[in-house]
Amino acid sequence: MADDNKKIGGVSGTSKAKGIEKTESVSEVEQVRKADSVSGVGGISDPAKRRATRAMTLAEREELFKMVDEEAKRMFGDSEFSEQHKQVVQQAVKMVIDAAVIDEPDDDK
Repeated sequence: MADDNKKIGGVSGTSKAKGIEKTESVSEVEQVRKADSVSGVGGISDPAKRRATRAMTLAEREELFKMVDEEAKRMFGDSEFSEQHKQVVQQAVKMVIDAAVIDEPDDDK
């Protein structure tokens, strides 16, 4: 029976490395152009306009957290993420929401 496998016949020797040609000197670097000056900075819009019109109640906060949990279930579904990973993401989103709620001092006191 003939052997159908082809065998390696051998490895040919490597050729010698050729010498390195002489390097050329670096030509002069062109002069760097001057940067234009900043013409001005625009002011920000009134930050008071960006604040919430009222504080979020505890019930609204809990409802928002419930929506986060529901959305996480839809997002992750039957994904390959572990339950621990899902919980970490959910808690991170809730922490961001809590951090965004700024308690304004009461001027009445």
